[in-house]
Amino acid sequence: MNKAEEDNLLLLVLRLNLKKVQSKEVSEEEETKATEALKTLGLSLEDALKKASALLK
Repeated sequence: MNKAEEDNLLLLVLRLNLKKVQSKEVSEEEETKATEALKTLGLSLEDALKKASALLK
């Protein structure tokens, strides 16, 4: 996996988490994509969010 693909997966996880924090509805499809992204990245949610936050700095 290249850097751009990894960054896209990290941002996908970040977007889903932001929706949850804002008490917005999250579809089962979105939840599945985020779960698969975490598995692909081999990261915990916390670690993925830290890396995604670093991308935005």
